[in-house]
Amino acid sequence: MSFIYANIVYKYNMRSAKWTISDLRFRIRILEQKVEGFESGEKYVRMKEEFRKVHAAELRTIARLEKDLSDAHAETIHVRELWYATCWNTMQGIRR
Repeated sequence: MSFIYANIVYKYNMRSAKWTISDLRFRIRILEQKVEGFESGEKYVRMKEEFRKVHAAELRTIARLEKDLSDAHAETIHVRELWYATCWNTMQGIRR
């Protein structure tokens, strides 16, 4: 909530060009919290965990798509073999 409020205050104040002391103190406090999160390393830990989750999800998606592609390729081969068998049988029937 504080981050959203800070962005609203910041955007409002940029438009009106009126900075009050309380607005500036609030903005400083928000920025100090951000810096503190990076300095303590907890922000990096959260970012790394979020990346790990997103990366795992992407790997699962890639594996699923590769399986779908493999299944489609196998089906194409099967249909082609059926078509050749049908053509072969038709050719044999015509030759008789």
